[in-house]
Amino acid sequence: MNFITKICDSRYWVFYTLIITFSLSMITSFPDSEIYNGEATFSHLVVYQKASHPFTQVDYNPKTHESKLTFRLTIPLLIRFLRLNIFSIFIMEYLIGIFLFYLTLKLSYDIFQNRFYSFLITIATGQVFSGTTALVESVAMFDGAAIALLLSAMYFKAPILKTVLVFLAGFCDERAIIASPLIIIYDMNDDVDLRGLFKTLCGSTSLSVIAAWILYAVCRISLMNIYGLKTATGDVGFHLILNQIHYLPISLWTALEGFGILIIFSITVLFHKGKYIFLMIFLSSLASIILVALSVLDVTRSLAYILPGLFVSMKALNRNTDYDWGKILLAILFISLLCPNFYICGNDCFIWSPSIFVRMICNSY
Repeated sequence: MNFITKICDSRYWVFYTLIITFSLSMITSFPDSEIYNGEATFSHLVVYQKASHPFTQVDYNPKTHESKLTFRLTIPLLIRFLRLNIFSIFIMEYLIGIFLFYLTLKLSYDIFQNRFYSFLITIATGQVFSGTTALVESVAMFDGAAIALLLSAMYFKAPILKTVLVFLAGFCDERAIIASPLIIIYDMNDDVDLRGLFKTLCGSTSLSVIAAWILYAVCRISLMNIYGLKTATGDVGFHLILNQIHYLPISLWTALEGFGILIIFSITVLFHKGKYIFLMIFLSSLASIILVALSVLDVTRSLAYILPGLFVSMKALNRNTDYDWGKILLAILFISLLCPNFYICGNDCFIWSPSIFVRMICNSY
């Protein structure tokens, strides 16, 4: 504890926290061999093709991940503009992961105004799939970028910047649009009544996010009409919900692990305090993310977009409780450190991101 106290009291505490979070994350959940061998997977080759011809329709097997990349243009256009090679893409993902940790640290500090709490939250984020997706993925999904853009829209206050960030997140992955109402909820007062709700929806944050939705829809429809772009719908749809509902408890756990306790706790506190309107809006947003997650095979990956909701929960808990958050956050960190980093998708697929020591042993044979 003295070591942590010294870090939190240091003028360089942000730097030290990010270094420790990144290092510990890489130790406990090290990426697959493609990362350090610089090998391009088929998905990377598809992204390169997308970067070379961003507005050309390419038909892949409708059930594959690659067939869903048609409108995920933000990263391919960045790769095209910066002329990134395979190694540079992995470095970019590391930087995105570190930026996500930075946003976690800053948002946590904005909520609690406590460096120790922010330190624990950031370290724990580096131990759950939602926080480490940019670091451990090796098939060019770039969910870390979409989630980081959503957190950026939460953190930065300029309305135009919020619009741009949500818009870019949507073109990283469509799931970001589904999760973006959490940005509005984050800035909403949990004491809101019906009159206050209308005022909030007319506020700068809401209008910024709504503007991003409209801009996204206009651009997407334009791309469809001008270039004939379309997204395949194989293995996607609400018909999958009943087949995958049994994955929900474990998938929610794999996405957030110990942090799930905070979200459940915040829901309980909001109900107990009679904050029914705010609670209904928050639950509706979470439910939409969950329904979309169960409508695709990548269940854990889709549920990772609940991460912005964690800050909504922490903000509500900080306003409505006076608990010793240090002990609670230490327990969450301990739980997340103990639990392996799993990824669950349909067809009984369970993927483990093991520690660096397991990787070294496996890759030596």
